[in-house]
Amino acid sequence: MLHRQPGSPRGIGNIANSFLLVHVAIATVATLLIKSDPFTFAAKALFPASSILIGMSLAWTTRASTLLQSADLRDALFRNDRRAEDYVYGFQLAILVIMLMVTYVAIMAGGGLSIIVFGQETDSLLSGFWLYLLLSLAMRECWGVVNFTNLLSLLDYRRGEKR
Repeated sequence: MLHRQPGSPRGIGNIANSFLLVHVAIATVATLLIKSDPFTFAAKALFPASSILIGMSLAWTTRASTLLQSADLRDALFRNDRRAEDYVYGFQLAILVIMLMVTYVAIMAGGGLSIIVFGQETDSLLSGFWLYLLLSLAMRECWGVVNFTNLLSLLDYRRGEKR
């Protein structure tokens, strides 16, 4: 996750980049505008939705894995500048982010932790902020998995047309 080759996009840099500010902004706006208590919101809406996100991502990752078994497609993708690890670890990082979000949502849906640091109201706001930040990141990663798998499918199809 921390190891990175020059020019390689894999690693924590896929998450900790300039787009993280967009997710922080989304989480801040959601924290301030969503009227529902974040614990109630997690229990009623996000717990079922987050389970669907992880199911979708795993299904699309399986599809990508199947596509990457094609020798022609592997030859087109894997070169010295883009190794197989770049793709595999990218999917793995996406699944990790989604699993962290599901875990956090489950904790929030259960009422959170019985630890008060800054006071009940501030801690609740911070819990909501982290909830919405993880949700935003997980949605981006899920979409990334779907989008990249579709691109692999199109590349595989086009390579088949040329043969």
